[in-house]
Amino acid sequence: MALGNRMNQEETITLCKQGKDAWNAWAQNMLDERRALENSGAWSSTFDESTCIEIGENDCTDRWLVASKAVFKGFLSNDKFNQPLHLAGLVFPSDVHMENITFPHDLFVEKCEFFGALFASNINVQKFSSFKGCVFHQTVTFSGAQFALACSFKDTTFKERAGFRGTSFNKVAVFNNSTFEKAVDFCSATFNEGAQYKNVDFREISLFRSTDFDWFSEFTESQFGAGVSFDDAKFSNEARFNLVQFDKPATFRKSIFKDSAWFQGARFKHSCHFDAAKFSGETLFSNAFFQAEVSFENVIFLNPTSFED
Repeated sequence: MALGNRMNQEETITLCKQGKDAWNAWAQNMLDERRALENSGAWSSTFDESTCIEIGENDCTDRWLVASKAVFKGFLSNDKFNQPLHLAGLVFPSDVHMENITFPHDLFVEKCEFFGALFASNINVQKFSSFKGCVFHQTVTFSGAQFALACSFKDTTFKERAGFRGTSFNKVAVFNNSTFEKAVDFCSATFNEGAQYKNVDFREISLFRSTDFDWFSEFTESQFGAGVSFDDAKFSNEARFNLVQFDKPATFRKSIFKDSAWFQGARFKHSCHFDAAKFSGETLFSNAFFQAEVSFENVIFLNPTSFED
């Protein structure tokens, strides 16, 4: 297939339409080329932390980085992708660009493996979307994205930083059984009809500051292996943290719980702070385990609260 030296939007879509086998044959060829460059000592690159982009430091590296990208965005700043996008089992050898795109149709990218960064900030998905079962080896950016209908990241692995700052989930968002190996940022995100984080493994810093959970939120049986902050978060419906394990400091300062808040059987193995939080509904810390410093300074409980074993 003649794809030239650069994958643009048209070439990316054309190769996708040829099917999984054709796409993955191209991807494997690109990965083999990179491995050969690395083994020969010809590969030279640096990583720009501010943009999350790998930059070539010589011609052969730069050519590979350009040729191996998958580009779903066009030349316009707010492009529209006028067809459903259903991708399953594809391998992406380098960066994937789909930022600033409006998807009027479904966006299904399932069980795919991303060896480069995924840039999906400010996308607007107006139908159903799914990234279920994907593996992201590099940075993922969904900051400012809008998901109009149900969205799934179930069984997904994030091996590097994941950014969902300011993302809007208008229907239920599912992250059950996923793993975040590096820092994740959900600050100022909005979940309008449910957030499901059941049995999620958060291994590094997790930020949910000023996040709005307008319907139920489910974190049951999840594990926070590093610090986590829900400071200034708002829970407008049931908040379920039953059997959650907090290995490092956990903070819920100034958080607002407008309905039931359940922390039954939660394990706080490090300090936890609920200072100035407000609990308006039934609050249950039954059988919770507090191993270190606990602070409930200036907390308001407006309904029955239980700390019984």
